[in-house]
Amino acid sequence: MATDKERIDKLEQDVKALTSAFLKEEDGSPDFPGHRLYHRRRDEEEKDSKKKRSDVTTNLITWAVAGILTLVFTLMAHNWSALAPLIGK
Repeated sequence: MATDKERIDKLEQDVKALTSAFLKEEDGSPDFPGHRLYHRRRDEEEKDSKKKRSDVTTNLITWAVAGILTLVFTLMAHNWSALAPLIGK
């Protein structure tokens, strides 16, 4: 069974290992606010990127459908005399 001193030493080692992953302030302390700000900015950039991709996809699909419909109606208009017997007109 570990003594209190061994537990405290272990906790201090764990805290030191965890805080070593953060950038340091000028005084050597971990920059927790800067770390939070980094993640907040990264999350905002990811959200903006997803919105842009969604907008591009929506525009692409819209224009593709409009182009296909234009093509279909143009072909129908040019070939109306051939289509009329098929649709009963």
